[in-house]
Amino acid sequence: MTHDEIEKHRKRLADIVAKIENAEGNNPSVKELRQLAKDVGACVVESDMISGCSQWREATVSELVSNIHEALQTASMIDACRTAAENHEVALGAQESARCSQRVSVVAMLAAVASAVAVWIWH
Repeated sequence: MTHDEIEKHRKRLADIVAKIENAEGNNPSVKELRQLAKDVGACVVESDMISGCSQWREATVSELVSNIHEALQTASMIDACRTAAENHEVALGAQESARCSQRVSVVAMLAAVASAVAVWIWH
């Protein structure tokens, strides 16, 4: 996900949570919240340990919100790492260009010294 997509999902989450907080009874926004969770790759089920066995159940609204936040934070970190990697590649390119410029400068300096020596000798 890109930064803009992550921000769009965060806004969508805030809008859905606001709808849920202002509603009473059976709320269709919970279905919307579950869909958002699926869209961002967040878990929509939770596991409870009952008598040593794992029992799966649908996540509550607060668990869904928490799972969505975690998924968006993970996506943000992945996006930040991708951006850092791209910036690193740009920096390496700039460093190589600087080295090339340095070599050209050294050659130009040597050529200037050689021409000065030649002028001094033939003068």
